[in-house]
Amino acid sequence: MLSEVKALYAQKYGESVDDEDRDFEYDADGTLWIKSITMPTRSNQEKLEDSLAEVKRLYEQKYGESVDNDKEDFEYDDDGTLWIKSGTAPTRPVQEKLEVMLAEVKDLYEQKYGKSVDSDGEDFEYDEDGTLWVRSITMPARSNQEKLEDLLAEVKVLYKQKYGESVDDEGRDFEYDEDGTLWVKSITMPSRPNQEKLEDM
Repeated sequence: MLSEVKALYAQKYGESVDDEDRDFEYDADGTLWIKSITMPTRSNQEKLEDSLAEVKRLYEQKYGESVDNDKEDFEYDDDGTLWIKSGTAPTRPVQEKLEVMLAEVKDLYEQKYGKSVDSDGEDFEYDEDGTLWVRSITMPARSNQEKLEDLLAEVKVLYKQKYGESVDDEGRDFEYDEDGTLWVKSITMPSRPNQEKLEDM
């Protein structure tokens, strides 16, 4: 049987199962072990470099100049960190470009929200340095108590639908103490032999 399987393998794959350079082997117990080689995946560094190259290409397409030009307003330090060069005031062409872009963003905002970014009483303000600060109000999340009360109300409705009576009716088999702890009333009936003994007394 084994020789037939080996012959079929050799016929299908063009090599003998018993070849030394095969991709599997048997250990002393006869267990089959398959040899595998793990190829390293691309590192995060390589992926980031590819993404950076793509962004640089898109930048050059859009603005007609390379990000890597030496005359640009930025540079990389020895660690690869990007640093933006700036003087006390931006050059006029850059200033004008930024103002045009800002005006475009303000127009888009007004088109979308129907109000001007520059109107008073908005949810943002600029400080004396010109930094934009957005006002925000944090709304408290519903407490666990409120969530549990909602779930309890839902269970009470389902109970009434199923049993035709309200959980809150007076003749109920449970009650709450002053701490809010639920107590279930139960009556234990003695087993038949014990009941007979009590009757005999």
